[in-house]
Amino acid sequence: MLYLVNINKTERGYEVLPTAHTCKDLRETELWLRANFQVTPNEWSDLRRRLESGGKVSFERSAGKSYQVG
Repeated sequence: MLYLVNINKTERGYEVLPTAHTCKDLRETELWLRANFQVTPNEWSDLRRRLESGGKVSFERSAGKSYQVG
């Protein structure tokens, strides 16, 4: 199964797609992604760094591997 996940920083928090789930802060975003997409702490560190610098990050999750797409 393949998932494309987009995280966008908004005024209210962080919008996580494809489910349109909104998290109030980065910690909640991390917990949600780790629970639903098995994002590892190392993967989250990279995603967080990219999110903080650009306000938006996307990745694909397939067969336990992630690929940066944006």
